[in-house]
Amino acid sequence: MSAPPAIELPDIRTLNPQQQMAICCALCAKYLGSSGRKWGVLRHTVHQQTYGLQLWIC
Repeated sequence: MSAPPAIELPDIRTLNPQQQMAICCALCAKYLGSSGRKWGVLRHTVHQQTYGLQLWIC
């Protein structure tokens, strides 16, 4: 089980598609490659369906 994030997770509207898909860091938007680490799960609800996006940071 991972520890809770040190800071609050961002709003999904502030993340670009590459950050949402864990291609780029959710904080600084730099390319992650294999150096990323899990940050937390961002819950997003669309039309009464909730999705969990795993956010990664460098």
